[in-house]
Amino acid sequence: MALAAIDAARDLGFLTSDDLSLIGFDDIPMVGWTSYRLTTIRQPIIRMINEVVDLIEVGAKVPLHEMTTSILPGKLMVRGSA
Repeated sequence: MALAAIDAARDLGFLTSDDLSLIGFDDIPMVGWTSYRLTTIRQPIIRMINEVVDLIEVGAKVPLHEMTTSILPGKLMVRGSA
């Protein structure tokens, strides 16, 4: 969505680095391309998947209110859009 927003801003004549600050939230490879240089949050995807699988496995044995949750740290990847 953020890349589409950059494209739309350009179509309207805005220069995203000067006229608009925009930050993404998944750090897909395309955001690092020179044409976008989108600042984004990198998420620990593999760890997130492992935690969800663990929750699913435990979920059959433990009531929902007894499950523990985790807050996984993201990393701000500063590029040219913010």
